[in-house]
Parts: sequence; structure tokens; C-alpha cells
Amino acid sequence: MFTLQITDETIEQALLRLAQKQSKKVSEVIMMAIQDFITHNEPLSYKKLDPLAHSTVINYPVTDENLDDVKPFAEVNDAAHYVQTLRQQTWNRNA
Repeated sequence: MFTLQITDETIEQALLRLAQKQSKKVSEVIMMAIQDFITHNEPLSYKKLDPLAHSTVINYPVTDENLDDVKPFAEVNDAAHYVQTLRQQTWNRNA
């Protein structure tokens, strides 16, 4: 047996409305949703876009400024770990 704690008010209200609409308990609605997800777990279908058709070139003015001492991302030792951390932080921020 599992216990599910819903901390998002929007999800909680949506589940309550759905349960009331279907004349079922919230736990039954959640179980049906989980069962549906497990049995119909198909990859998302989306249209792939051509990156060249949907990108623009950024033209910065060229200056005589000396940038030899500028080392962006010099503190990054492990690029894979750095990118993974950035992605995780982005997902957590959008959740």
C-alpha cells in the first residue's frame, strides 16, 4: 500500500472535481489515472521543426576590446555533470 500526498492545490481540486463528476472516490480516480498511464504509456508525438528555419544569427558589433583574459565556464570541470545539474534545476523551477 502506498500513500500519496498531493501538495499542489490545482491538482487536488481537479481530482476532487473529477471524482465528484464520476461519482467515485478520489482514490479510485487516482488509481484509474495510474492504470491508464501504465497501460497506455506511449511516447509523445510532436512535429519536428527545422532548426535552421527557426533560428536567427546574432550579429554583435566587433570591437578592439581585448578578451584574452575572459574564460567563460572556466569553473566547469565536468561538462556532463554541469549540464545535468542545469537541466535538473530548470525542471525543478518549472515544476
